[in-house]
Amino acid sequence: MGSDIRIESPSSFTCSHCTFSNNKVTNSICLLFASSSGTISMSYANIVHNNSPSNYGVVYVEVAGTRKMMYYILKNNQNYLFCVWSDSLDVSHSFIDHSASFSTSTTVPTSNNISFTNTITYQLQFFNSLNCNVYIPLIKRSLEE
Repeated sequence: MGSDIRIESPSSFTCSHCTFSNNKVTNSICLLFASSSGTISMSYANIVHNNSPSNYGVVYVEVAGTRKMMYYILKNNQNYLFCVWSDSLDVSHSFIDHSASFSTSTTVPTSNNISFTNTITYQLQFFNSLNCNVYIPLIKRSLEE
């Protein structure tokens, strides 16, 4: 159902400096925010090259609570970008480059310092893990530096 991240049961969740990319689902959602209460807050993240072939959107929101996405770069995603089934989603201070359908169900406000333009993604470095590959390897340094 979801190929990237599913936040369903914590009363609150915060994360920052993340990249969600190249998640290809056959039927449903990439990012699911469905906790029943509290605040889900995510900031300084890239959401690039994902899809959602159904009407659920790349980012899907349901149930009650506060959902905040700040300082995001959403770029080259396919199909619906957002689906807010219930409650609301606050997207602010973000760059959105999306040519397909923007949202289904509840309208996502776009007046909070959102720019509809193409921009470079945040250059976030991370290391290999069991399920992740390095997209931006660290620069190798010599012992003389």
